[in-house]
Amino acid sequence: RAGPDMAAQVGPRLRYRPCRCRAQAPREEDPQPRPRHTSWRVEESAAVWKSKTRVWTSFDSVNDRDQGEGGEGGIGTLLRSLFLPSGYPDAVRQDFQGWLAWHLASLFNRDVLQVLSSQALLVAVSRSSATASSVVDSLGLTVEVAAATQWVLKDAPGSLATLAVGSRGGQNFDEDPKRWWVVTSAVEDAARFVEVLLPLHPGWFLPGAALANVLRSGALVGRQSLVNGTILRHFALRENLGDIRAKLEAQGRILAIAALPVGIGLFRWTQGLATVSNASGNEAVSPAGLALASAVYGTLFLSKNYFCYRAAKALRFDNLNANRLVLAARSYVKTGEAPTPSEVANLEGVYAPRGRQLDRVRFGASFEGLREAAGSALDDLIEAHEGEGYLLAARGRGREAGVLVCVKGGCTDEDVAKAALQGEILAARREAGGE
Repeated sequence: RAGPDMAAQVGPRLRYRPCRCRAQAPREEDPQPRPRHTSWRVEESAAVWKSKTRVWTSFDSVNDRDQGEGGEGGIGTLLRSLFLPSGYPDAVRQDFQGWLAWHLASLFNRDVLQVLSSQALLVAVSRSSATASSVVDSLGLTVEVAAATQWVLKDAPGSLATLAVGSRGGQNFDEDPKRWWVVTSAVEDAARFVEVLLPLHPGWFLPGAALANVLRSGALVGRQSLVNGTILRHFALRENLGDIRAKLEAQGRILAIAALPVGIGLFRWTQGLATVSNASGNEAVSPAGLALASAVYGTLFLSKNYFCYRAAKALRFDNLNANRLVLAARSYVKTGEAPTPSEVANLEGVYAPRGRQLDRVRFGASFEGLREAAGSALDDLIEAHEGEGYLLAARGRGREAGVLVCVKGGCTDEDVAKAALQGEILAARREAGGE
């Protein structure tokens, strides 16, 4: 928790969104409710701000379990209990509603693309019978067995992609969830695009399907870990992550059912446009039809990624990772007021370069890097920060000037906040030409 000095400097300026709980009315002998206080905590290298009051009497979600907007026994109550978390909207964070609308729109397009790509794979494997039979003729197998063998083999490389992404990219997902969610969604769409093209080149079914499976498997590791982990944990205001997850599954099943006829109809229509019968009775590719079908698929791909981008942009994380902590400290130094989670989210963006944001103040620098920057002044630097939970060192000159922030082991949340603020103050003075 922050000490009294930190609370006096930063606490009164912090602005928070309203809490979701009802505070007990003040007693007669205590006519004035006690003021709220600000506290900091560090959770897995992320500082989190929260606002607390003295007494809580009840949670709205408990009272809302048997109540709904549709009245007693109404259709609104039924739909609310089926598709929304108990106590909605008070049981989730304020950005849930804006995120959910865009997420469901992207999810519907994703389901349509999945139906299209699944049909494309089946058509491609059926057209690749000649290639498949040539591969296994020496084994005395039938064409059907050859096609089935290709279908099974295409999934093998995906396991390697899952292992590679899961072991190497997990921490990156937590550090920058909004960007990685959009990136993994785009990679998954690239896999679908490869699958949709396979009916035009059935002889490339096995390598093409294997490539698509590698891309999709790697993307799903990031997507599922973010949606089921980081993002849902953010929305779970009252330890109701399981409830939120279950309701999103229910919503997803409804969208998947609705996407089936749409995907089947689009595939049949576009296949009819892209292929025509030639004079010999064989199928040939129609350039005009192929262009129109590509426009349809391209619209689906672009709209799905746009919806995903808007969903990521709607997120307002209230935990301070290294990037958000530096942005919050920089805003405080410039304006004199600590920014709200919404303001930090706008500064963070989705595609904004993270390296540029963190280059001026390198928060979490290693001691080796700090020692190299400090040079012979290292002993003086350590002595100057005696009793502090961090070390600051200037690096570079001119436009390359920056500040390294090295956090000591066992530092407190107050040290984390002070280190970020002091680093930004030092960087601002150096840019202004000060010492």
